[in-house]
Amino acid sequence: MGETLVTETDDTFLTEVVGALANLTIPDIDYQALMDEYNLVNWIKSKLRPNSADDELTLNVVVLVGTLCADDACAEVLAKSDIILILIELLHGTKRTSENLRIMILFCFVLFCF
Repeated sequence: MGETLVTETDDTFLTEVVGALANLTIPDIDYQALMDEYNLVNWIKSKLRPNSADDELTLNVVVLVGTLCADDACAEVLAKSDIILILIELLHGTKRTSENLRIMILFCFVLFCF
């Protein structure tokens, strides 16, 4: 799945893959290794753009950030990578942002704190 994330060009299929990965909460998944092997931090940064044309993909990427933040090591890596600033920027650009996206961003902040 990690390779599909970074190589897929069809946003519709990519949205589904991100959504599936974001909802996998199996304790045996080594999210840190997945992040390192596929350079997911930079991939996530590239997908979290304010005013992105694809709200569904943006929402699923934020859900993925939340899933990754459930792992302390991943949360630390993400926090050091300026993802929090990007999430704040997304939150400030909420004129057209869905309520679901706002809620998921706030949930990520809670996970970063704990």
